Amino acid sequence: NQLTSIKLAEKRIILLEHQLDDALHDLKSLNLLVDKEYSDVKKLEKMASGLLFKQFLGDVDKKLDKEREEYLHAVLKYDDLSNKVKIMQYEKDILATKISKKQALYDELEKHIKHSAFQSDVTEKHPLYDAIKNFDAQIQKFEQLKVEIEEATIAANNLKNYLIIAGKNLSAFDNLSNNG
Repeated sequence: NQLTSIKLAEKRIILLEHQLDDALHDLKSLNLLVDKEYSDVKKLEKMASGLLFKQFLGDVDKKLDKEREEYLHAVLKYDDLSNKVKIMQYEKDILATKISKKQALYDELEKHIKHSAFQSDVTEKHPLYDAIKNFDAQIQKFEQLKVEIEEATIAANNLKNYLIIAGKNLSAFDNLSNNG
């Protein structure tokens, strides 16, 4: 049961590391967006304070409200992702601690097998020991294949999402160029 639990932790940590890398990349992008939105708000605030004409002030106030809303949205999105990253890092630490106990568990299992072999007056390794080692090697091989499939699926989903965003941006650009 403990070995199964460790195997599951090993699979989860690989997936979690990919998700964490993606989230950290997105967090950097969001940080740049927050900075940009903040800069936009500050520019409009300076512009609004310098305007003397009432008719322009209304337009600037609307733009300023919009920029403040965009800034708030970016900050909230950044904070949400930042909290998710902290949770993923915490989970990764817990899984790494669990995985670090794997060798001790193998050593304990080997000790029990050798003890069992000693008690049954067998001087060679117990046949069960080799069977377990072979079985574990096969499990690791299949788990590695599964991990590679999961990684390929994640990469495919990321590519699909990127292409969707690129398509939307191209559509928006086409709309702007057709209107402008």
